[in-house]
Amino acid sequence: MGSDNDHKPELSDYRARRAEIGEDMSEIERALAAPVGLGTAWHEQLTKALSGLKELATIQFDDLSGPTGVVAQLEVDVPPLSGRARQLLATFEEGLSELDRLIASNEPAEQRREDVISLLGQAARIRQGLADLLWEAYWVDVGGGG
Repeated sequence: MGSDNDHKPELSDYRARRAEIGEDMSEIERALAAPVGLGTAWHEQLTKALSGLKELATIQFDDLSGPTGVVAQLEVDVPPLSGRARQLLATFEEGLSELDRLIASNEPAEQRREDVISLLGQAARIRQGLADLLWEAYWVDVGGGG
């Protein structure tokens, strides 16, 4: 689709944070791969990794959803995509709530692992959905490798 004008929102911060979030997701995968038999150490390592993701994801969400954020600009530049953008933001916000729950969780390790794996899948779908949306709106690649 692409926009009819040459205006593109500044995406360098978004792109850099997207790459950092990808690294944090990899850190969570490494924590999940450790033996749950480590007990408390396993939970602490996972909580630390989840907390790192939460910090960056919250900043990213605020930058996307704020009044001067990427989604607000997209609504002006490419109104037909605004519904999809708002749906992705709603899903992102739900993911942040689930992330809070998982950080505070004292579930058994096996259940916590399953819940975090599910969250990582959701996060990957959100990240890709936003990247696809920005491509469709502005023909800008925000980085597939990060």
